[in-house]
This record gives sequence, structure tokens and C-alpha cells, in this order.
Amino acid sequence: MREGRAYRTLMPVEHPRVHPETGRKSLFVNPGFTSHIAAVSDGESRVLLDLCYAHMTKPEHIVRHR
Repeated sequence: MREGRAYRTLMPVEHPRVHPETGRKSLFVNPGFTSHIAAVSDGESRVLLDLCYAHMTKPEHIVRHR
């Protein structure tokens, strides 16, 4: 929800994006939103995404606060 409005659909987005200040490419993957990696087979896409998700959920990459 943004500014009091609920979103029913999300617009598809392709990555990488370019950081506006540094010009560096960035990649956003999220198991709840990322559907596939373009230009590779469905099987290869699934393997690559699973590797990304496994990497980003390692305890040394997680910060918790109260």
C-alpha cells in the first residue's frame, strides 16, 4: 500500500538497474516477486535464483534488530 492505495497488480520490471549516483548496475531478487531470469532456460533460471536465495539467507548476511 502506498499513499493509502492498495496495489492489485505490479508492473513487470527487468534488471539490472543502474544506481543514479554511482552508475553501478544493481540486481534485486526476492523470492516473493522475482519470477525468472531473462535470456536463460527456465531450469537454469530456477537454479540461479535458488543459489541467490541461499546466499542471501546465510546467517552472516542477515541483520536483526529490535
